Amino acid sequence: MCDAERLLGRWSLTGYSLHFDDGSTAQPIGARPFGLLIYTPGWMSAHLVAEGWDRSYMSYCGEWAVEGALVRHRVHACDWPGLIGKTLTRGIDWDGDALVLTARGAPYGERRGEGRLRWELQA
Repeated sequence: MCDAERLLGRWSLTGYSLHFDDGSTAQPIGARPFGLLIYTPGWMSAHLVAEGWDRSYMSYCGEWAVEGALVRHRVHACDWPGLIGKTLTRGIDWDGDALVLTARGAPYGERRGEGRLRWELQA
């Protein structure tokens, strides 16, 4: 099964961490964030909520396509207006059945690192 077929479905976020060049890490939305990622043929929706629900929330939706080991999300709607019309590129990795999406240059204060979002497929 190709990556595009494996992505289809409803995914729950089980972890999000940032990794920096100096070897340090951070958990910008807490140790137990909540998230939902849905891929249907051609369309996707992502929702990320910080641990405790009171600090931050991000959601966006749009078209998606797989290119090699990358998935590109073309943002149609987002609660951060600056992302509308942009394409967000994520690396696709698999850890058994878990999906790990990586985002290079993810912001954290004055620093940028590689974001790693771990998702588990829901029945």
